[in-house]
Amino acid sequence: MDKCREATTDFMSISAFAPRAIGLAKLFCLVLPEASHQKLLSQAQEAVETQLNDAEKRVAAIQQSAKEQMLQLKLVIAECLEGGILF
Repeated sequence: MDKCREATTDFMSISAFAPRAIGLAKLFCLVLPEASHQKLLSQAQEAVETQLNDAEKRVAAIQQSAKEQMLQLKLVIAECLEGGILF
């Protein structure tokens, strides 16, 4: 008789918990895909930001190189003008 009572009590406890468990499962089914989607978006945003930063660094390096080359060209032209090579 005691075993029946324990089994009934256990069943009642499980039955009382089941709707909450089902509700939590449904919540996870809704939240997890959204969280995964947000994580993918976050990863994509980070990748784009990294690529943009890298591109900005490359552009700055190219601009610096062009500036240095232009300065060298001006010096060569000035020397040519002084030496009478260019009129």
